[in-house]
Amino acid sequence: MALKETSKNQKKTIMFFLKDLNIGGAEVFIVQLSNYLLTRNYKVKILTLTSLKNPPHDIHKNIKLITLEKNSIRRAIFKLIFLFKKENFDIFIANVWPLTLLASFANLFSLRKRTVLIEHGILTKNFEDKSFLFKFFQNLSIFFFHNLASQVIAVSNSVKKDLIKKGVSPKKVITIYNSFRKLPTESEKRLLFETWGNYSGLKLISIANLKPEKNLLSLIGAVNILHNKFDIKAKLLIVGDGPEKELLQANSKKLEISESVVFSGFINNPYPYLNKADILVLSSLNEGFGISIIEALSLGKAVVATDCEGPSEILNKEGLGFLCKKNNVLDLAETILLASKSDLDKNKLKLRSKDFSIEKIGTQYENVFQKL
Repeated sequence: MALKETSKNQKKTIMFFLKDLNIGGAEVFIVQLSNYLLTRNYKVKILTLTSLKNPPHDIHKNIKLITLEKNSIRRAIFKLIFLFKKENFDIFIANVWPLTLLASFANLFSLRKRTVLIEHGILTKNFEDKSFLFKFFQNLSIFFFHNLASQVIAVSNSVKKDLIKKGVSPKKVITIYNSFRKLPTESEKRLLFETWGNYSGLKLISIANLKPEKNLLSLIGAVNILHNKFDIKAKLLIVGDGPEKELLQANSKKLEISESVVFSGFINNPYPYLNKADILVLSSLNEGFGISIIEALSLGKAVVATDCEGPSEILNKEGLGFLCKKNNVLDLAETILLASKSDLDKNKLKLRSKDFSIEKIGTQYENVFQKL
């Protein structure tokens, strides 16, 4: 009996699969979940498609990091199939299509290990500019391979609805929201951009990958309107990196507000900057979730976000934040102005953020593992 009980309660080995660890929303969450699972006596491994150069410093040293060292899906297929047969793990968790497709396909050649697929974005909108043929084969791959997985997890109800429209069985997919990073220790509270942090006017912050769907061009345009139409002096800190950085810098220069837009590049821990900001702004065209929103709420900070999928689910009650029209520069500026004049209940914001604590979200993942 004692031996059986020990075997029953023994925690398993979890392997997470991501493209890389260049921190975006999905990567932030997986690092947090991995660290949490270690405290729950799971063994944790993180596998990346591309090579690991500078892993985030907050990954626990007991997490094993593995890389396929491939720059494309096609080149990684055979290596992943080999890894499924060779590497020891109980549950394989792949993040973001097409890596979710790759994992489910590789598992066909293994001993049918348990696979969990997590989708962090609205795939229909993320790939809406692709050809009809691309969309057809994407939908076909999702219908076939996602339904082969042990479990499919969507990071919001909007992501879940999108997956069901693409053919994933409603019985197969569940919603588990992402969690947010822990507050920094005193030693981590270091502010680099003092010109922004000490600014006496309205301090805005946006934390995002600098890519088209984040629509940061609209946010820069809104800052211009605040300056020139409403005579509101505001300074924007954009935290993140990505392919649109030069375009965004050129646009702020063209509008003659380059001194009011600060580009920090990637920052591993944004909390000191969020704490200094007056308003967090998300100007996304679509957003599967929005980790920076709950990080801002945890500090009692006002949030302005476009009325799209993830933000509308988080800011789902009056008094939690402000939603504006998508891709509408004037409405974004007016909503920022409204937020700057409002006095939200900070305790209410902090209480909402607790719905997304790693302890609460981590427990939901543990429940999935136990069912598998």
